[in-house]
Amino acid sequence: MPFVAGAASSNPEAYRYLFESIRDWPGQTELSQWLRTAGFIRVGYRNLSWGVVALHRGRTPDDVLAQ
Repeated sequence: MPFVAGAASSNPEAYRYLFESIRDWPGQTELSQWLRTAGFIRVGYRNLSWGVVALHRGRTPDDVLAQ
C-alpha cells in the first residue's frame, strides 16, 4: 500500500500514516480486553464488511445500575 500510494498520491505521507495505523491497531479480541481492563462491562464487537470494520461496544457500570 505505501508504495502504490507514494506513486499515485500527491501526499504519500498520509497513506504511509494510514498503513502504519492499520498495521498497529489491535485485533478485535485484544481491543475488547483493553475495554474490559479500562472498566467497561458487557463488552462485545460485531464485524462489518467481512471484518474490514468492527463495531465495538461496552457499558460503564454506572450505565447498568441506572437501568
